[in-house]
Amino acid sequence: MPRHEYFSFPEKTDQFDKALTRLVQKLTREERVKVLPPENTMRYTHGINWITLSSDSSDNEGEMKILSTKSMISMENIRKHNLEALPSFISDIVKQMHESMQKMMYQTVADACDKTGNTINANDYETTADAFLATLKKIEFGVDRKGSVSIPELHLGSQAFAAFKNDAEAKGKSFQKEVEEVIQEKSEAALEREKQRIARFKT
Repeated sequence: MPRHEYFSFPEKTDQFDKALTRLVQKLTREERVKVLPPENTMRYTHGINWITLSSDSSDNEGEMKILSTKSMISMENIRKHNLEALPSFISDIVKQMHESMQKMMYQTVADACDKTGNTINANDYETTADAFLATLKKIEFGVDRKGSVSIPELHLGSQAFAAFKNDAEAKGKSFQKEVEEVIQEKSEAALEREKQRIARFKT
């Protein structure tokens, strides 16, 4: 004998699940663009692997990575009709998804830097400001689709940023001037590379 279900609304449940999924996707996307510009993201809808050709002509195989999270609403909140439980549930999912994405992104960058050897050990420098300047000197700037130089972003935790800010201020104007000179030099080099790249496609 089939089991009877009371107060069951399959159609409404399906609509709710889809609306919840769309909302989580929207909120997660809004968090992602804070660290990764939309123009630097791509959608991949076929297979799970791909091959990329690096500037040194070597092939690198990449693959999809799964990000997952787990959140729950307690039975107590359901019994008490606690309407605040749902926003909290959604916020927790978005937070965990965003943190997982950030960890994956930073790990991917770290792995690429380790592979090429283009790394800086902060312990080798007197201050975080010195380490930052050394890092800046090793970075090759790029040029975006509009022809503007893409200045590298500095991502630090709150404590590391406070230490860097204090170190930079303590070094005074001479440090700031040196940073500006390096940025100018790197920017000019990036524009020249882009000019040469475009010239190769002209007939």
